Amino acid sequence: MKTPCPDIKELINFLGNAILKPVLSKDLWQCYDYKKLPNTSFIRSKLFPRSFSLDEYITREVIIMGLIDVVNGINESSLKREKKLLLMGEIVSQFINTEKYLYCEYQFLKNFLSAYISYVEGDKNELYKPILLRAKNNLKLKYFSRFTVGTIKLLKHQKDSHLISIDYIRELVEEPLINEKTLNIPLSDGKRLRVKKVLEELIFKGVTKNDIDIDNYARELCESIKLHYSKAYSQTKDKEMWHQKCQKAMQDFILSREGWKKASGSQDTFYYREKLPARVNLLYTGSTSMLMVVTAINIAKAELVYEHTLSTEEEIEKLVKVITETVKTQDWMVSFPRKKLGQ
Repeated sequence: MKTPCPDIKELINFLGNAILKPVLSKDLWQCYDYKKLPNTSFIRSKLFPRSFSLDEYITREVIIMGLIDVVNGINESSLKREKKLLLMGEIVSQFINTEKYLYCEYQFLKNFLSAYISYVEGDKNELYKPILLRAKNNLKLKYFSRFTVGTIKLLKHQKDSHLISIDYIRELVEEPLINEKTLNIPLSDGKRLRVKKVLEELIFKGVTKNDIDIDNYARELCESIKLHYSKAYSQTKDKEMWHQKCQKAMQDFILSREGWKKASGSQDTFYYREKLPARVNLLYTGSTSMLMVVTAINIAKAELVYEHTLSTEEEIEKLVKVITETVKTQDWMVSFPRKKLGQ
């Protein structure tokens, strides 16, 4: 097989075009009962979001299907692990950059990870099933019915790959020119490095749906507690009193979450569902920022351990370790509101 891609940039563009090609196919849209290609421009979709919600959802899912096929083809190739990650990372990063109007970075990765895990765990002879399960939670009933019929029609004869042959992708990236001479460009920015790390965890370390759920939970908890911290700080007129105010703010944050109550006879201990404790005291953390992080860790440990059915101390210890590391590695940079000029 002769490669149509003499260098890495052309290879990435070629694979990107292969992923987008089905979206531009009349045959695909006819499966979903469209008479012609939908005209879903960014401006029109924002002016009339309801009119284009199904169009955009189909586009998103088709792109995710193509990415899964391409990632699987690369993974089944004879390339070394680092080169596989490099190529996968560049392609996924490309779609994060080019599909901004469809996804934010976080939502894109979340959807891709969830879809990939569902693919790995699902029946390869019924590829449409996990796609329909996702759609059931995201589409209104009138759209879901139409999406269901179209997706089954599109994928009912497909096995292993959705829309792009995995074998074709594998053969393409195994070309000697690609393998030996051109697949060595560096990942140059933080976004690509994040993508590469996510893919490494997903493809080579067996990340599960449970791991993704914990990461999503931790991210939402982190953003919520940072917002509470920032708001409390901005409302503190005497900043020298912030140490005292911060402890009170973190305690108020715990009490604002469902299931938490203050322990009787204690000023700094709280219980989740009257079973699992969390302590909020500045003396044990040394700084207000660390108090915020430690409070988040304690909340996460209590809430997530309570939700999981674990039978042994070893299982609990392992889960607590995962929760702690996941919360610690979130973005803890807090943005404070600036004063207006003249104030």
